[in-house]
Amino acid sequence: MNHRISLHIKQFSKFSITGVIAVPIDLILIAVLVEMAHLPVLGSYILSSAFCLAFTFLLNRKWAFQHRGKITRKQITTFLAVYLTAIGFGLGIAYSLFLLGMWYLLSRQGPHGLLKETEKEISLSRARG
Repeated sequence: MNHRISLHIKQFSKFSITGVIAVPIDLILIAVLVEMAHLPVLGSYILSSAFCLAFTFLLNRKWAFQHRGKITRKQITTFLAVYLTAIGFGLGIAYSLFLLGMWYLLSRQGPHGLLKETEKEISLSRARG
């Protein structure tokens, strides 16, 4: 297999694993914030998403893409533009489902699929560029 293709497959695998790790962290954090800290569901969604956003950025940067230099404005801008759009849609869907009566942790699961699809697009665009 071509070395470049092999590298991109390895990066994509690590990128995907990072996302898979972030999902239970997100759900546990939401549960802790709602059940123990007694924060409103929407506030818990937002805080948990912000934490997971930072977590996935740093883990992907260091582990999946193995960047060791300084964090650049372009990296942050690109990452935030894509992730905040996906998170905004995801939070809107999750909170709407919650308002319609779905359990808050279950309502949060649907939007994770949207975020995973967005992550795949980021990974593929990096592989091309």
